[in-house]
Amino acid sequence: MKLRIPPSAILFAAVLVIAMISGTVSHAALYTLNTSDVSPVSSFNSAGNWISAGVPSAAAPSAGNTYSVGSSRILLTPGSGSWTFGGDSLTIASGGSFTSNNSALMTVNNLILAGGAFTAGNNKDLAITGNLNVTSNSFLSQGRGSINIRSAISGSGNLSISSWIDQSQFVDAAVRLYSASNTYTGSIVVNLGQLILMDNARMNFNIGLDGINNNITRGTNARSTATFNGDFHFDLTNASTTVGDSWNIVDVASFSAGKVVFGDTFTVNGFTNEGTLWTNGIYVFDEFDGRLYVSVIPEPNAATLLLMGIGAFALTRRLRRLR
Repeated sequence: MKLRIPPSAILFAAVLVIAMISGTVSHAALYTLNTSDVSPVSSFNSAGNWISAGVPSAAAPSAGNTYSVGSSRILLTPGSGSWTFGGDSLTIASGGSFTSNNSALMTVNNLILAGGAFTAGNNKDLAITGNLNVTSNSFLSQGRGSINIRSAISGSGNLSISSWIDQSQFVDAAVRLYSASNTYTGSIVVNLGQLILMDNARMNFNIGLDGINNNITRGTNARSTATFNGDFHFDLTNASTTVGDSWNIVDVASFSAGKVVFGDTFTVNGFTNEGTLWTNGIYVFDEFDGRLYVSVIPEPNAATLLLMGIGAFALTRRLRRLR
């Protein structure tokens, strides 16, 4: 006897499977911060102020969902300690801010800075690790606290460093870059504050035709400082080879005297160092003015030519004796 399955049962099963699949797909959602966090509330690790399609979130950020902090919204860090963001990504969009409420280490595996700001609160450091992608021009606002970015930084959006206090009163407060895995190629403007490239941290520069490159410069405030203890990497793939062409890598002249420091651990990858000069073939970087330029390969002087001639003569005589 054959088992006959009614068509209605087949249809019901098909509808059930489709419903299950649809439910799985629709589970992924974009959450935005509906209102700013106000201490002690932090939406970083709680349902907080997240909302999706007009419906408040019932849970903390979780895998499968993306999260965005938009204009005039502030996402506060939770209490002191170490915290990991649970969502697939966290975007700080234009006008939004990720602000330290307590000194803590925040891990975000897919943090996107898209026109927003990282803000160090009053005597509160903002420390971030994971992966950071700077997709458009964004801001790093330090005050009495520091912004310590241990994340591997990618992207090419420009960064503007600013401070809302007189930085000379808080010399330890700074924006510090730590990662040796940075692929970031944007420009950085230090408006008021302190930029420190830590030992072994990587800063990349794309070198093009004469004067075409990303760079580091000072903004409007004369108290701005920059210290480089890490490594510069120049991509010379598309660089000009015309003698005299140059690139302003660090605009030393725009800073006040003594406000730019190249530390003892500073290096230029693939270049040979002598004093303030770093050389790779026809390319020379000078710490004194922060420029990379195309130099003439020096021709040997008379003394060198004489020594070369004597050496060649001696070698010729030796070879004749061996015959």
